[in-house]
Amino acid sequence: KMTQLMRAAKSGTKDGLEKTRIAVMRKVSFLHRKDVLGDSEEEDMGLLEVSVTDIKPPAPELGPMPDGLSPQQVVRRHILGSIVQSEGSYVESLKRVLQDYRNPLMEMEPKVLSARKCQAVFFRVKEILHCHSMFQIALSSRVAEWDATEKIGDLFVASFSKSMVLDVYSDYVNNFTNAMSIIKKACLTKPAFLEFLKRRQVCSPDRVTLYGLMVKPIQRFPQFILLLQDMLKNTPRGHPDRLSLQLALTELETLAEKLNEQKRLADQVAEIQQLTKSVSDRSSLNKLLTSGQRQLLLCETLTETVYGDRGQLIKSKERRVFLLNDMLVCANINFK
Repeated sequence: KMTQLMRAAKSGTKDGLEKTRIAVMRKVSFLHRKDVLGDSEEEDMGLLEVSVTDIKPPAPELGPMPDGLSPQQVVRRHILGSIVQSEGSYVESLKRVLQDYRNPLMEMEPKVLSARKCQAVFFRVKEILHCHSMFQIALSSRVAEWDATEKIGDLFVASFSKSMVLDVYSDYVNNFTNAMSIIKKACLTKPAFLEFLKRRQVCSPDRVTLYGLMVKPIQRFPQFILLLQDMLKNTPRGHPDRLSLQLALTELETLAEKLNEQKRLADQVAEIQQLTKSVSDRSSLNKLLTSGQRQLLLCETLTETVYGDRGQLIKSKERRVFLLNDMLVCANINFK
């Protein structure tokens, strides 16, 4: 079966990778149904729940360096090795998030973090791991034949230009601030949760914190872009990989820009929601701030003072002032 999957991924086309993904899901779903669920018919949107950590793609491995390579070919080979190493490390980090943190927290009794909060904290991690497990299958095939083809750009295009990748990463990036907020609050209010995090960190081989693991998806595409930029610099004109590398860089840079913009908008919405809690007429302000294409530029607490004819101070009151791109809103502060 694995030979068939490798063959399906070999071409590096979108169709080939999609066939690979479907084949893996069918195979693992069938085994999961047979060995774990027995005769039950638990299904989710037509697919059984599958643990993506059970998918074990072959580790990409470069063979011995052949003789007679040009300096550029040697450098490209080293860059490919960096891609393989960084991707392997990234996939292992995602697995650690699930295996060392999410799964124990979900199974722990008594609960130190509710199932709802666990889902919010680890939102979309499984789907991101699934995307990169599929990428590793295709990468393994491409690395095995590197000295014959020397192509990698089309693989990135096929793997990361799908709307599914943007969707799962957007959801993860947009939820990141919320996830960290839940973790921070739980550390302050639940000593057992804080102790669990400390214990996991001490037991890990590199002492990386949960935050250190969960920030890696935020950093992944900028890392890919730097590696592909190095690869392109060392790919001569006329090389069969050059055009696909340029396309891959364009795709990844566009994806990174979209993620940054969506993260900015999500953070602004969260900031507005937090700010509106501090004012009295919350519902009306929410409608003003979230309607149309308005952007919050500044929020300040100012003191409104009223003076009489003789210059005496009649009253003084603090107000919350919101400066938007098309209006200025002055609101009463809710001191409760």
